Amino acid sequence: MTGRPMNRIFEEITEQRGKQGKLGRKLRMNRERNWLLALTLNSYAKADAGLPLNDLDSIITTAFDTSGLGDTLREHGRFYASMSTGTRKELFPGTFATMDPSADYTLEDLRRDLPGLDDAVRAMPNAVDIDVAGVHAGLIHRGDVVRPSREVRRQYAGELVRAVEPDHPGMVALAETDRYSIKAVKFHCTDETGADWLGSDEPYWIFGSLGGGVAVTTRSHVFEDIDSGDDATFGATEGWIWGQGARPQLLPEGEIGTLIQLWEHDAGDTDDVKKAVEAAFATAAGVLTATGAAAWIAGVTAAVGAVVSWIIGVLDDDHIGDQTFVFSRQTILSQAGKVGQSFDVSFQLTDGDGDYTLTLTVTNEGPAPTTSTVPDVLEARVGAAVSAVIGAGLTPHVTGATGVSAWVFSQSPQGGAVVDRGSTVNLVGKAGPMP
Repeated sequence: MTGRPMNRIFEEITEQRGKQGKLGRKLRMNRERNWLLALTLNSYAKADAGLPLNDLDSIITTAFDTSGLGDTLREHGRFYASMSTGTRKELFPGTFATMDPSADYTLEDLRRDLPGLDDAVRAMPNAVDIDVAGVHAGLIHRGDVVRPSREVRRQYAGELVRAVEPDHPGMVALAETDRYSIKAVKFHCTDETGADWLGSDEPYWIFGSLGGGVAVTTRSHVFEDIDSGDDATFGATEGWIWGQGARPQLLPEGEIGTLIQLWEHDAGDTDDVKKAVEAAFATAAGVLTATGAAAWIAGVTAAVGAVVSWIIGVLDDDHIGDQTFVFSRQTILSQAGKVGQSFDVSFQLTDGDGDYTLTLTVTNEGPAPTTSTVPDVLEARVGAAVSAVIGAGLTPHVTGATGVSAWVFSQSPQGGAVVDRGSTVNLVGKAGPMP
């Protein structure tokens, strides 16, 4: 946790002063997306006061309690309960600006309000809805698609791009066979935060996606010593936006909402950052499932960004920018319908202080292979051998010694054998010195 008193950080956000005053301004600019933040804080104000929790409160508190952040969020709720009416009206939209712990706002209420909340988010000046079908049909030239200006993106410290296209009947079969990876591959720092001569940035990236009832969240490592003009690349297992477990997956039916956030590491606990992101997306997935409102995924994904920004801001790291991207599987299929095809997408994240450009690569990885080659793990440590077998799409079965010093004494099938994917590889562990 941060070394600074939490109440001081709360006050900086709500009073727009000090280190986190900039985050307070950003939250106000993005007021329409802050409805889930209001619900989260209100649920924990009720929990802290010992008031009964309804169905929606339970979804929210279960996600954060399970992550281990329940006690922290109760303190947030306590502060929210003391927040002035004027501050609430500045931070939260409509009904949510006047909500108090005695309010019984339920899943049914949210189901009723979600269409309007989604419309309000998509009507913000930093949002754009691209007619993808029109572009592909030649009715609109791609150069005529106008995205929010840099000044607007700077003011809102973010952008929401919606690029949704209905399924083409002739390509549905492809969607059911070919797996896709969507991965951040590199970024460029145009301008580091603050004055260049005061030191380098230490940025990290948050990626989260909602689609088909699945939530995928990852956080990059902290990149050290990033200066204006620098480029950096992501490792093979980080930066995954679609592809659970760093593996390509089928694209789900319907819309996929992706949130990308860029932060400058200062005092925040990186473990708590990871927990907060996972819990916020678990909450959103629970809300979408319980309300049956997957059609409003743009408003929900943007709302998750507000929750994450608040929690990580209170952890005392520095927010640079957001990118919310909503797309359908047909948007991807139309550009990478053949195995091996790929294309890049670039986003600029800026708040007028820091300025970064992120590049993603979308790749059609083709159908899942039906066979796998057994890796040769003889005399490897058991832990590493198990990872290698799983990585090959096979199932390890270990007998004998399994401690950290154990090594693989024998394996069956032998390394190099080609077997059906998912087959069992039997490993026998032995302790002591290797031969």
